[in-house]
Amino acid sequence: MLRRAAAERSLLAMLVRHTAAALSVAFIHHRQREDALKPHRLRAERTALQRQLISVVAELGFHRAVHALMADVAASGGGEEAITAHYTSSPGSPRRSRTASLG
Repeated sequence: MLRRAAAERSLLAMLVRHTAAALSVAFIHHRQREDALKPHRLRAERTALQRQLISVVAELGFHRAVHALMADVAASGGGEEAITAHYTSSPGSPRRSRTASLG
């Protein structure tokens, strides 16, 4: 009977060691999977931020063009008619080209 108890303890100890090893392997596998997915998440975040940056740069270009137009109109003393004339002038006009180059 003493022999049997020792054998059972030995088997139980082996079961504990195997369970601990299995848990360690599962944890390592989970960690490797997370590490493998991280670059994909970072790429997606970078792409979203790049799109946002492109949008902000385009909007800034628009604001600069409007600001340049308003500065030109203010400097010339023109009003609404000057703004309308600017937008109805030919695409090659110096004022329109200057404003477009600011964007």
